Amino acid sequence: MKIYLKNNKGFTLIELLVVIAIIGLLSSVVLASLNSARSKARDAKRVSDLRAVALALNLYYDQYGTFCVNNAGAGGWGWLNYPYSSSYGVAQQLVNLGYLGGVPIDPTQGHPGGYMIACSSSNFTLYATLENTSVMQNCSMNPVTDYDTAYGKNYCISQ
Repeated sequence: MKIYLKNNKGFTLIELLVVIAIIGLLSSVVLASLNSARSKARDAKRVSDLRAVALALNLYYDQYGTFCVNNAGAGGWGWLNYPYSSSYGVAQQLVNLGYLGGVPIDPTQGHPGGYMIACSSSNFTLYATLENTSVMQNCSMNPVTDYDTAYGKNYCISQ
């Protein structure tokens, strides 16, 4: 009696499909984690940008006795980088005066937008929209603005 042994030198179609499905599942889990890490990194950049501007405003205050940057923006109210009827926005004027290293740019906007400011001679509030926060932090100044509701801002630094 002769016994025939099958020479199996390859994979079956089912085995290949199972391996492809497992690789697809693992890659989708990794991609979801990567997107979460990217949004947290963008939020960290936004917080870092606001802290840098807050430090620059404090340095400006030490020299000029006001938080509203002269010849910038709309007297320090509105978008941080928009000049309104002035020559420069608040951030650009802080760069021009040497208090800030560069104009902060919101990572998802791709242009110098996204950050807002409200100031008076004795205090200021800086606003941003974070991706991983939905409620405005306990942060306000007098007078209180509606940047959180009108522009969707949910993070601020105040002094």
